[in-house]
Amino acid sequence: MNAQLTSENQELRRSKDDLEKKSNSLAAMNEQLTYEMESLKSDVSKLQAENSNLKNEIDELESENEGLVTTLENSKSNSGAVANGNNMPANSANCSSKQGALMGNKSYFVDLSSTITVHGWGVQVYSTKSLCDAQGYAENFESYYKMWKTYIKVTEDNGEQIYSVVYGTLKYEDQAKVYMENFKKIGRNEDERNAILVQH
Repeated sequence: MNAQLTSENQELRRSKDDLEKKSNSLAAMNEQLTYEMESLKSDVSKLQAENSNLKNEIDELESENEGLVTTLENSKSNSGAVANGNNMPANSANCSSKQGALMGNKSYFVDLSSTITVHGWGVQVYSTKSLCDAQGYAENFESYYKMWKTYIKVTEDNGEQIYSVVYGTLKYEDQAKVYMENFKKIGRNEDERNAILVQH
């Protein structure tokens, strides 16, 4: 009788040990699964943030692309509207009286009313020795390209003033270079397709 009870007791102890091992194993597995689940949640949050940033970048690029497409369509529909050397502004008397009399190394508003006070980088799209030619070109130019303002920059060459039509006053040179390269692809004529970067 005692032998039988001892045997049953030993069997119960073995069974208890097995159950404890299984319980410990399941607890460890549950802890591992919980850790992995938290890691996955963290990864999902990071991916959602990255996707949100990418969407914002895509929206910005699409907006910029739409602006370039609109500019390209306008320039295509009006190609040939610019005749080098024969551009006349709305008020030719104003530019004629100021020919050779503007301050050198300054940039002016298209109406020649005053110099600009900001400094930055712009895309030079046309250059001529005639102020009226430059102002006429600038008036025509700014009626099609409206993302930024258009200016007339005055420089000197061997004592003679040169008048250049410059588009924009971008703060950063790198940004201006990128836009210049894009602009040259949609230029309406040889001058615009050979645009250069200048500093106000």
